[in-house]
Amino acid sequence: TSSIGKRNTSFVKNLGSGSKLVSFMSALAFMLISLRIRWILTPPAEFEFREPQLTQKQGQNSKSPRIPRIVHQSYKTKNLPTMWKDTPSRWGKTNPDIQYMFWTDEDNRNLIATEY
Repeated sequence: TSSIGKRNTSFVKNLGSGSKLVSFMSALAFMLISLRIRWILTPPAEFEFREPQLTQKQGQNSKSPRIPRIVHQSYKTKNLPTMWKDTPSRWGKTNPDIQYMFWTDEDNRNLIATEY
C-alpha cells in the first residue's frame, strides 16, 4: 500500500465510526447553503428603493398608489418575541406613509370565519 493510502486510512480511523464525518459534512453543507442564501437575498450596498413612476396611462390618476401601502404582520399572540418586539414602532418611524396592521392567530381565524 502506498503512503497516501496509509494516510487516508489513518485519517478515517481517527474519525471513529464515521458518524463524526457525516455530522461534520452535514454541518459544513448547511453552513455553505445558508451563506449562499444570505448572499442571494442580501441587496447590494448601493441598493436604493425607488417608487415606481406611473403615468396616467398606467392607471395613476391620483396621488394614492394603485396598491394600498399596508404592511401586515401576523403572530400567534400579541406578545411578539424579543427579536420582533420593536417592529411596529420601527415601521412607523421609517415608513410613516405606510399603514401597519398586526394580526394574531385569533384575528386571522375570525377573519376567515366572517369573510369566507
